[in-house]
Amino acid sequence: MAHIIEQYRRFIRAMTEQGKILLGVCFGHQGLAETFDGTVENSRDPQFGIQRVRLTEEGKRHPLFHGLPEEMDLPASHFDHVSQIHTTRQKILATTDACPVYAIDIETGNNGVAWGIQFHPEMNGERLAEVIEMKKENIPDWKKKKKAAKKAVLDNCGEKIIANYGRTVVKAKRQ
Repeated sequence: MAHIIEQYRRFIRAMTEQGKILLGVCFGHQGLAETFDGTVENSRDPQFGIQRVRLTEEGKRHPLFHGLPEEMDLPASHFDHVSQIHTTRQKILATTDACPVYAIDIETGNNGVAWGIQFHPEMNGERLAEVIEMKKENIPDWKKKKKAAKKAVLDNCGEKIIANYGRTVVKAKRQ
């Protein structure tokens, strides 16, 4: 596994050196943070279900979260999380009660852009419920979390985040 992680880090560095705009989701977020000096650790309580995400002051002004509320409910599915960042290179964009580094903007030292988000913008409540069912052996209170996920109304915040990322990529290609 260690060789795969090292290949992933080399890929991240190569893409940012080429001026690419990266969006790391969940494990991708963790990989971006570690590649640029952040720390990832095992969560005491696995984060599966709907998480209340709060934007920081940086996050409120960030293009990834343009047009979104300061607080939103988003799907989570992870056993690990980013616990610390290298503050001169990374800015925290969002937090939760359980995870202080939930979204980041990384200064890569060149024209590349690297953003990381711990949550899953591509998931809806039904898909999240399926993931919880698949991983239930490792999730405390999995039945309760699955039921809550099925009932969740996510206000399309995940779709808006993906669209904001897409607009940023298109805008950068035109420049």
